[in-house]
Amino acid sequence: MSLPDMGLGPKALLVGAGSTGPAEAVGQVSPGPLRDEEGVAPAGAVPGQEGPVAARVAAPFGAAVMAGPARPSCPVWLDLVVVIATSAVLSFGGIGLFLADLGHYSARLAFPLGIAGTAAATLLARPRAQERARPRRRSWSVTALGACVVALGQLAWNVTDMSRHVVGDRDPGVYLLIGKWLAEHGSLVVPATSLWSGTGVSFSTTSAGVYTMPDGSLQFQFAHMMSVLLAEANGLGGDGLMFMVPAVLGAIGLCAIYAVGCRLVRRPWVVLAAVAGFALCLPELNVTRDAYSEPATQVLLWGGVFLLLRAYETRRGAVACVAGLAIGGTLMTHIDAVIYLAPLPLFATLGWLTARDRHDRRSLAPVIVFGLLGVIPTAVLGTVDVLVRSGRYYENLTPQMHALYALLKLTTILAVVIVVAWTARPALARRLSSWTAGHRKLLSSVASWAVGIGLAAAWALRPAKAVYGLNGVVSAMVGQYQASLGLPSQPGRTYAEQTLRWFEWYIGPIAVALAIIGLCVLVTMAIRSGSVTATALLVLVGGIAALYLWGPSNTPDQIWVTRRYATGALPLFALAAALALDVGATAVARVAAGRAWAGRIAVVGAAGLVAFPLGTLWPVRDFHTEANFLHTVQDVCSLLGPHAAVAFPGGDYDAVTLPITLQDWCHIPTAVLAMPQPEQEMVYVADALKRQGRVLWILGSSTAAISGAVPGLSSTLLGTAASNEELARALEGPPEHYATAVLTIYGAKFP
Repeated sequence: MSLPDMGLGPKALLVGAGSTGPAEAVGQVSPGPLRDEEGVAPAGAVPGQEGPVAARVAAPFGAAVMAGPARPSCPVWLDLVVVIATSAVLSFGGIGLFLADLGHYSARLAFPLGIAGTAAATLLARPRAQERARPRRRSWSVTALGACVVALGQLAWNVTDMSRHVVGDRDPGVYLLIGKWLAEHGSLVVPATSLWSGTGVSFSTTSAGVYTMPDGSLQFQFAHMMSVLLAEANGLGGDGLMFMVPAVLGAIGLCAIYAVGCRLVRRPWVVLAAVAGFALCLPELNVTRDAYSEPATQVLLWGGVFLLLRAYETRRGAVACVAGLAIGGTLMTHIDAVIYLAPLPLFATLGWLTARDRHDRRSLAPVIVFGLLGVIPTAVLGTVDVLVRSGRYYENLTPQMHALYALLKLTTILAVVIVVAWTARPALARRLSSWTAGHRKLLSSVASWAVGIGLAAAWALRPAKAVYGLNGVVSAMVGQYQASLGLPSQPGRTYAEQTLRWFEWYIGPIAVALAIIGLCVLVTMAIRSGSVTATALLVLVGGIAALYLWGPSNTPDQIWVTRRYATGALPLFALAAALALDVGATAVARVAAGRAWAGRIAVVGAAGLVAFPLGTLWPVRDFHTEANFLHTVQDVCSLLGPHAAVAFPGGDYDAVTLPITLQDWCHIPTAVLAMPQPEQEMVYVADALKRQGRVLWILGSSTAAISGAVPGLSSTLLGTAASNEELARALEGPPEHYATAVLTIYGAKFP
């Protein structure tokens, strides 16, 4: 039976759909009745402001006023926890990055300044009397404690199985190596050295994640805030605490997502189930067990959304400013985080357009102005960091970055044009408002059905046609993966047609189906009832999720490619599924004239949100990356001694992945032979290094690699390690078993 036949289309998901008054979303509690029944001001009220329900009738714009979310179903103490944690990540990351970019990073500077920044941001954004006076329920505190237990449980599990990614083979290893270098040297630049230039043999100092600059110095790849956080943890608790940073960030991110969900869904325990399911899904655990930048981005994005919602609740410009700093701060964690900033001008414009009158617009002005101004400092710092300290990386991505900045310019210009046109043509504005008011239900129905049908088609029909578009090195890598997995050779295939199938693999078909329905409800809430929470999620997160669902623009091997979705899309789907479950349970309660069936449906649905991710995770639940490689590296450092100078054979795997590793943990210079050299020539190199107090070693991944670089040179095994619980690589399904990664280091010492 179709949705229209069952009476469960988007229109039926609203209380009072078909009544003459403006409808309230089932998933929310109306602020207006709360004021009447409990004698307290609604969360979004400000002195002299009309109640939100009355405002919807009087609003000059057709959609309801974005006067603030409905009453949050979480305690104020959880809000304070999220404020403090988000402020700490923002302050320590931002201040540490500023010092690192100046070349003057040190723990003695970063920690007091970070503490001061955290205190200042917390003071600005802390809950005040207006929020502390809102109604309380014991069940809200219980479920909030449950969310903290989920977050701490994930943290404990991740620490038990945390990765120690000390080889620079992929992004997490590079982030960690940068953090280790920064902790010990206080700079994001490896200074040029003349050690190798006077030997008469050509050497290179370039390796994975490192660029050689014209002056001979080295620059590290990527945006560097995640590495700064790793360096700060190293300064506080050594390597052990440094490896835990992603897990700590993951726990904070879960609390922020829960706090946002409690502003969307009436039943907080349903939000708790959705967050628990997300905490157990393999993509989330993958990025929080290794040194990916995504956990830091997740904290700043969802912490920023949470703060922005609170700013609309209380109309406090200070809270909006910290929210802007957090969202702008995503650019300090990832070069393409411009995409998180692009929707902000449009969201601000929506808030301005939907204000009911001049007084309401004046109360919104601080939120809009300070929210947008807050973005600037951290976004500029993130941009300068990449341009100055990772310029080659930016150059390699110039076409993509130009497209992203063009999108930001477009949304900014569009927002300004809309505001100017709306102000300059009041008659036209009134006609548009009148037309919108009369067609609100039609607009919401068309939009919600379009979203639902589009997502359903992307899930069910799009996988039938393979998408191509890869080229160069990435295409070759995909071809190698396909060959190793026994799949047909399709090296240019992006697998982008499978994106929603990926979600099905990791969170389950029930969650995907509920999320599609929930996104339709979000659209209806945003257009018909003016929910600021729904609008914020759709504008600030939904557009980004749609872009990455269309194409991840990344190497498509599992589990690697799913990191794109851990920051925004998967949390959004989890909250949308919770909303659909809550709305569905309420609709059943109305139809069945009782709560028993509604409760049963909600419990079964919530169990499904948790069970499917757990089922996918369970066969590989103890996965981690390079868990015991560090011990081997340290043993090799002991064998080499503090006066060694290491050269790697050109083109060898160890030459690509180990130079910075040995510089970080052995504190010795490294280089790569540009071409094979006779043994006698290397003897001359060894003599030249000996005069500078260094002992030459040739290291490689095999005896063949070393003898190929220096013909006739014999070598011995210095160290080997096997990591037996790596996630197996896959392309057409989730990882279902473990793989083994091996590190081997052979060496030859010149007397």
